[in-house]
Amino acid sequence: MTTVSEANARGPLVNIASWITLVSAILAAGVKLYTKMSITKKVQLDDALLLVAVLAAVGCCIAQAKQVQFGLGQHEDSLTSGQISSYYLSYYVTQIFYVVTVYVAKLVGLYFFISLTGENVKRKIVRCLMVFIGAWTTAAIFVVAFQCELPRPWKNPSSQKCVNKLAFWTVNGVVDILTQLCVGLLPVYLLAGLQLRKTKKIFSMLSFTPNMLFVNLSQFTL
Repeated sequence: MTTVSEANARGPLVNIASWITLVSAILAAGVKLYTKMSITKKVQLDDALLLVAVLAAVGCCIAQAKQVQFGLGQHEDSLTSGQISSYYLSYYVTQIFYVVTVYVAKLVGLYFFISLTGENVKRKIVRCLMVFIGAWTTAAIFVVAFQCELPRPWKNPSSQKCVNKLAFWTVNGVVDILTQLCVGLLPVYLLAGLQLRKTKKIFSMLSFTPNMLFVNLSQFTL
């Protein structure tokens, strides 16, 4: 049987994992923005989207840290009613920032892919995928924001009427995986028609394969 002291130790581990991931993301985004600005000397839409994704990730980590502060990793019986209420509010905020971070990050990559295409079918495919992800992001944020009855949609779900969260997060997980597959495989399709030496083309395609690693991570949300 798990003791309260053992449960208390789990919360900080969540914080450590979250902040390590966040710092890595900030460093990668910073390098990208610095390199691009030093070359182009201008801010484009994907730069703004990247900034939104990073800020949302920061907000997600802060809200998750608040979850730990208010009882994440502890037995509910050991928490006060005030802690439980604050925990659900933090969890509510975390969900919203999570959705924004995941899908806006995909839009950043897709906007970059547009530069690899001309005014042809390939560009239309990328744009259609961007529209779909943008529409799903808006719908997902709406569902999460109004997941339970007003005026406090973040309250304990067992105490009020709420949407079917299991169904929503299952569908969201499937959409996340499928869109990530598209983001990971699109470069192969987009680069296939470029006039490059075979070795350079293969190297360019492989440079985008890390996107596929996130498919496995997305499965944990199901």
